[in-house]
Amino acid sequence: MSAAAGPDGSGRATARARQGEPRPGGGGRPDRQGRRPALSVLDRKALLERVRQRRVRLLLAASGLLVAGSLGTVAAAQGLVTSQQLRLDQIDQQIVQQIGRTQQLQVTRATLDAPSRVLGIAEHGLHMVTPSSVTYLTPTAPATPSGRGRP
Repeated sequence: MSAAAGPDGSGRATARARQGEPRPGGGGRPDRQGRRPALSVLDRKALLERVRQRRVRLLLAASGLLVAGSLGTVAAAQGLVTSQQLRLDQIDQQIVQQIGRTQQLQVTRATLDAPSRVLGIAEHGLHMVTPSSVTYLTPTAPATPSGRGRP
């Protein structure tokens, strides 16, 4: 039988059902002791209060999710910054090592380019001798190729 049907099943609602009063015997789900709760009709103020409470709960839940999401984003960004800082420190260490190697190579080059060392290798290693006199040649103007001279 439907809630609006009368006791005779005619489909007409009783006066109690039309006024929203609970039916005798109650309705709804039974509680743990097997009793059914008493039903009542809510007035407009009570309905508005429930709607307000529902909105407040929804707003609090959304705010909580926003805060949790923001904290997660900040934590992820902090992890990214930390990993990039570690990478930067490693690159700085490599730069310092390469600067030291460059300085060492410059000292080695200066030693190898020293005139006394080059002269020693030339005289003793390659058996070269120092000339008794040096003759310098002066450059002359280049000769024009035959057949291409000026007319």
